[in-house]
Parts: sequence; C-alpha cells; structure tokens
Amino acid sequence: AQSHPEASILFADMAGFTASASDTAPSELVRFLNRVFTRLDELVERHGLEKIKTTGDAYMVVSGVPETRADHAHALAALALDMRQALAGLVDAQGRAIGVRIGIA
Repeated sequence: AQSHPEASILFADMAGFTASASDTAPSELVRFLNRVFTRLDELVERHGLEKIKTTGDAYMVVSGVPETRADHAHALAALALDMRQALAGLVDAQGRAIGVRIGIA
C-alpha cells in the first residue's frame, strides 16, 4: 500500500440528472454523458491531474496522487473554475438546463 500525506479530491455531479435521465432514450443519454465527460477529461489532462472514475453522472478527480504536488488544492480549484466555465449553459437531450455541482475536499 502507498501513502500520500497530502492530496485533494474533486467531486462533480449534475443536479437533477436522475429525473432528467428517466425520460431520455438510453442512446441519447450515453451521447450526452460522453460529450460532457470528454470535455472534462480534456480539462483534467490540461491541468495535469488524475481522473479517478465516473459513476453515472458523478465525476471524481484527485490531485497530489500518484505524484506529490505542493499545489494540489490550488490545482483542483483551478480545474473547478475551468469546469464551471466549460459546462456553463449545459442542456440535456431534451433541451433542459442542467446545473453542475462541484465540491473539493
């Protein structure tokens, strides 16, 4: 097992996604999530961070692991701001606005 004395993690999800998904065709839902997660993956790579996983509409990123970095929290905050900008005006397959919630620990 490895130990990392300092790291930060970012959690993001789409507000109201479950309700939105219930009346969306599976193929449309997959295309929507792929479009959103591809944008986020590009931002994560640009910031030199590590995506942990996606589950449904949840997206998790870590900073300071596996490579230690003194600016781990700052790096995630910068990513969060870029994510907010990239996903501004996000709408689902039905044209409904989708809000994105982002938290950092």
